[in-house]
Amino acid sequence: MEFIARRDWQKGQSIIKGRSKRGQIVWNGMRGAKNIFLVRLGKDVAEQVVGSKEDARLALERLARGQEAGYVKPKRGRLRFGTLLTEHYLPAKFKSLKPKTYGEYVRTIEREIIPALGHHTLAALCAKAIQEWVDSLWARGLCAKTIKEYFSMVRAPLRWATDRGFIHVNPALAVDISQRADEWWLAPADEPGACGGVDVIDEKQAETEAGSVWSVDEMVTFFRAAPQDDEMTRWVRLAVRTGLRPGEQCGLRWSDIDLESGTLSVTHSVIEVDKSRRKKMGRWVLSHVPKTGSRVILLPPDAISALVEQKMYLDELLADERISAAAARFVFPARRGSKAFNNPGNMSNRLHWFIDGRPARANPGGLPQVRRISLYGLRHTHATDLLRNSWPVWDVSKRLGTSVEMIQRHYGHLLPDLQEARMNDMTPLAG
Repeated sequence: MEFIARRDWQKGQSIIKGRSKRGQIVWNGMRGAKNIFLVRLGKDVAEQVVGSKEDARLALERLARGQEAGYVKPKRGRLRFGTLLTEHYLPAKFKSLKPKTYGEYVRTIEREIIPALGHHTLAALCAKAIQEWVDSLWARGLCAKTIKEYFSMVRAPLRWATDRGFIHVNPALAVDISQRADEWWLAPADEPGACGGVDVIDEKQAETEAGSVWSVDEMVTFFRAAPQDDEMTRWVRLAVRTGLRPGEQCGLRWSDIDLESGTLSVTHSVIEVDKSRRKKMGRWVLSHVPKTGSRVILLPPDAISALVEQKMYLDELLADERISAAAARFVFPARRGSKAFNNPGNMSNRLHWFIDGRPARANPGGLPQVRRISLYGLRHTHATDLLRNSWPVWDVSKRLGTSVEMIQRHYGHLLPDLQEARMNDMTPLAG
């Protein structure tokens, strides 16, 4: 080891020639007639030596051997989280992980963890810093699964460091990785009154009893009695053919519909805000993330026809300046008010008036031969109709954006057991 005659120790420069992987020796002043040296391995392991250059060299070699053997650990106040990951945690995991898994660990740590949290020392890395990083992942629009995987690359190394004495308490244990309720409406939005995130108050899904569902005869009776050129008729037709939630149907935009391919993408939902925030935001807002995530629904021909008629109807309203251009972007827009989108509360009243009648309206007598049901009853009717026509439960749950368990719990008792009718629907076996 060749030394350099250097006295500018305040610059943090090594006095050994060629800074090697084994570290550096920095002259740190004088104590009487003896020199004071700072022997350092990287930025995390350091020791002060009073004596000669040879004493400093021996101390450096001792630290290097101790670090390789694992009994010399960086001081908690000096070790950075990024160094813990790259020089301690990943080497320890190298032999126990499969090559593909290890590569995923390395990529996640290098691309996501170190740029965000690697500069913190273990002493400064607290739950607040990790929580702010998790909240920033939600703000970027990452899905829950990805955020959970990224967070595991922080929690697991900190648990590993706690078990080996680098730190006493794992700060990641106090972090909540669920999406924060006060973040859902702060995300940038491209719609007036829009927000990004999850529902504040979930839409009320009533128990699916027989009274909340139209039978086949009742469904046919409605479309025979209802005026075909009315907007509410088109609303009901789309609802019983797609099973959209009322909020999803209110948030439906023309950019979400492809009439040529006959598909509809569920990407927005109008939701109700809790009372404490209505003064600031209003009662209804447009969420960028519907209840169960976006999904694509295939449209039957009569639903496509209803959408074509609705598009022609809105074009006429727009030409007569009876609706704004912003409102015309929605399939069922609001006619008045400060917001362009409609809301389930208004559409529920319109459906009741449409069936029961309302004085001084186009249909004051209503549809007396039709039994009134709720907006959610139209969704229940669609699900029941699919099951009645032998749709697999998995396909129904995918179309409605809910779980198989939910379908079986809410709709199974409305239909007879189909096992007996399907006993012969199996692959024939020889012999």
